Amino acid sequence: MRSVYIREQKKYRKEELEQLLDMKEEELDLFLKKLKRLGMVKNDSADREQPELQELTREFRETEEDGGVWVFSCVGIMTDGSRVLKCCPKYLSGEAPLEELKEILQVLRKYESREQKLGSGETEENGGTNRLALMLLILDDYLEYGPYTNYRTSVENGGSGEVLWEETLAGTPVLTGKGKPLYPELRTLAVNEDEQDYFRALHRQVAGECMETLRELELAELFDLTDPGICPGDREEFGDTDFILYRLEQEQNVQFYDRKRRVLHMLYQYLEMEDGQEGETGFSFYGTCSFHAVWEKVCAQAFGNCLETRIQNLPLTGKPEEFRRDRRTLLELIEKPKWQEAGTGIRAESSHTLRPDIVRISEKDGSRCFSIIDAKYYLPYLRDGKVENAPGVEDVAKQYLYQMAYQDFIRKGGFEKVENIFVFPGEGEETEYLGEVRMEMFHHLLSREPEAVKLYRVPARKLYQGYLEGKALF
Repeated sequence: MRSVYIREQKKYRKEELEQLLDMKEEELDLFLKKLKRLGMVKNDSADREQPELQELTREFRETEEDGGVWVFSCVGIMTDGSRVLKCCPKYLSGEAPLEELKEILQVLRKYESREQKLGSGETEENGGTNRLALMLLILDDYLEYGPYTNYRTSVENGGSGEVLWEETLAGTPVLTGKGKPLYPELRTLAVNEDEQDYFRALHRQVAGECMETLRELELAELFDLTDPGICPGDREEFGDTDFILYRLEQEQNVQFYDRKRRVLHMLYQYLEMEDGQEGETGFSFYGTCSFHAVWEKVCAQAFGNCLETRIQNLPLTGKPEEFRRDRRTLLELIEKPKWQEAGTGIRAESSHTLRPDIVRISEKDGSRCFSIIDAKYYLPYLRDGKVENAPGVEDVAKQYLYQMAYQDFIRKGGFEKVENIFVFPGEGEETEYLGEVRMEMFHHLLSREPEAVKLYRVPARKLYQGYLEGKALF
């Protein structure tokens, strides 16, 4: 099994990839063609004008290539069964950041669970069923809830279950005492798990196969999986694939519990893929091509986002009476565009408006601070008068517009300090101040002199831990 690390948005020459992946040129061309169709790689010479490629790190942007340069645009794990590619975020500089990648995979699993991105083993990246994601879902479900269970009922004497009076009266002699009937032995209903159930055994078989496959791919440790302790037997004992699929369909038709139907559906998908119906790519991927969205959620958790919090519930002492009664959220304070039709004068309001990533309200030493934070997945470079890989003009302008939208609330709330911040992921253990950016044209439009937008590189691993633990850090 060949296992290699790939860095997101790093430029790779074809010759370098041939050696790294141990592929011949024809095989590599086919592999890259598949990945490009799935949106996981880009050919730099063909896609040079695409915005994503403007974020490449400085040292690689300075290199001009002749068309044989490829850039990976995903974070996660991909495999074709004979090799595993561990795709790391672009800000990691180490050659083999195993511990960092393990943590990032935990973050991805929590993010995708919350956002329901992989609820049935399907991903946006390939538009179809993803075997690797499906195996993880099957194992997660098995480890949390146990094997699929059907129950069988039987009649027993003197049990603790429901009394079956009809059976008791028909099969038990009646004694009398003080004019009342006495039954020396009651027939009761016994309900027990059916240990020999076909679908229970099939669930255990598939879960064992999934764990065995992930161990062979050397991914069990990377995903921090608990071994369910199942040794898969001979699948043929359950019949051929068509027969098993038929049995699963029949069972789904008589089950109404959500968890049972979910398990049956996952087993059906798994076996259907193994029968050669998983699509033309023959490829599995667990991760995302939109890690910037994950970074935004991580930062929202770490900084204690109040954007969706009602004003009356904001963590402020000595609130103005007006705030105590206000049931609107901070997001709802931002004005929406209003349109007016020519001639009739009929007006309409847009359903969307500006939306900041994070609004944080805090108090320190009796002073109130209103922070507008934008989580940016960039690798900014500011040195010797050069600015590269930084947020665009529209990003900077929006930070000022957010402050303009909230200036009345800031005034009424008595906030002594207003912060406008960009935060970027970093490898270090401490927050690093990188500089600031300002646009003077906005300063005369605000009721109070705005601060420049500050740039900070924050410790990504610290934020990941806060996200995984579900707590704010700042």
